[in-house]
Amino acid sequence: MISNSAIPEAASVAASLPECRTGGIIGDTKRPANNSTSSWQERFNELKQYQQDHGNCLVPGRYKENPPLGRWVESQRKQYHQYMAAKKVGTLSGCAMTDERIALLEGIGFEWSVRKAKRSGLAVYKPGLSWEERLEQLKEFKVGIVLSG
Repeated sequence: MISNSAIPEAASVAASLPECRTGGIIGDTKRPANNSTSSWQERFNELKQYQQDHGNCLVPGRYKENPPLGRWVESQRKQYHQYMAAKKVGTLSGCAMTDERIALLEGIGFEWSVRKAKRSGLAVYKPGLSWEERLEQLKEFKVGIVLSG
């Protein structure tokens, strides 16, 4: 049995979380946070274009063609993880990430974990594939899990 002293109180957990209010990149003290909806929407539109061009939302952090987009994508992932941690302890006040933004990002195939996306093989969306072709990809993926599990 675990003693009560081994379980941290919600308040101390919340106090240990990174600040949820940032709109910029966490730990980036050179740039002020920018939480404006229009700025977020502009980057989201750039991400949608990237997804259409590349078939996924795996923008490199140091994306030479659009460095702000790469930094923004990294920031969204960090904000998501902060948001989920803050949500567990009920400290969402001031978070830049919202359920609406999560839904929008997931709606275009955004992956919160780059490692999981690359391992899954399903992270690479190929425009123009039929429903049947996507079903075959899923079947191959499931077979891979069974064989490796």
